[in-house]
Amino acid sequence: MSLSIPSFDSKEKKNLLFIGAGVLALGVGYFAYRKFTSGGSDKKNLSSSSSNNLNSSGTKVSQADQDQRLSQFDEIKGKAGKAFSEQDYLRAYELYTECIELVPENYLMYTNRSLTLVKLERFDEALADTDKALQISTTSPRIYERRGLVLIKLNRFSEAVWAFEECIRLDPKRGEEQSFRTYYEQAKKGLREQNLKRLAKEEEEQKQQAAAEQAANAALQQAASAALQHAANAAAQQAANAAQQAANNVVPTTQQEQ
Repeated sequence: MSLSIPSFDSKEKKNLLFIGAGVLALGVGYFAYRKFTSGGSDKKNLSSSSSNNLNSSGTKVSQADQDQRLSQFDEIKGKAGKAFSEQDYLRAYELYTECIELVPENYLMYTNRSLTLVKLERFDEALADTDKALQISTTSPRIYERRGLVLIKLNRFSEAVWAFEECIRLDPKRGEEQSFRTYYEQAKKGLREQNLKRLAKEEEEQKQQAAAEQAANAALQQAASAALQHAANAAAQQAANAAQQAANNVVPTTQQEQ
């Protein structure tokens, strides 16, 4: 069996060339699309890692400068931890602040400075540092633990309990540690006592309101009774006056016969 090869005129050959070129272009386009989409995450990571080499003004920092900055950060962080362990909390606060200025995206420095501020009894500032840490990460159990501790100091026990429970949700094993359990139980105890005080206050306010209402009712009854008595006295007096006037208008009989 022999195969016959069809013959094409010049016009048909030109059409076939156009079709072939179109198919090739589609193939190249599809390949490029697949290459682009599959490499998207790498491009994103590359962009992200490049952005980490930028300073606060947006200027690109060399790798050597970045390494020097991180080395300086580690050195100051070590000094801060040493100052904290020596209970030199003001110095620890200053050093942790330097760490934050060097690496502002490190949320752990905010939690460490927050604990230092607790030791300095600057509780509002300590809470603000946990807010800043949460702006960087919402999945760190340590942030919620430190936040719960600060909220205890501020007597905001309901929020403290929630923070500790969020910490347990993110790290269930953390809830088994004794130091954590101590603060967690303290927050729950504070919340119970706060609720009891609130209920006692509400009950006392209700008693005072009931006593005030009772006194007001008694005063109204007394006023009503006095008003009735006054009306009765006025009516009696009016009746007496009318009787006296009637008596004065009566002419004696003997005087009429004359």
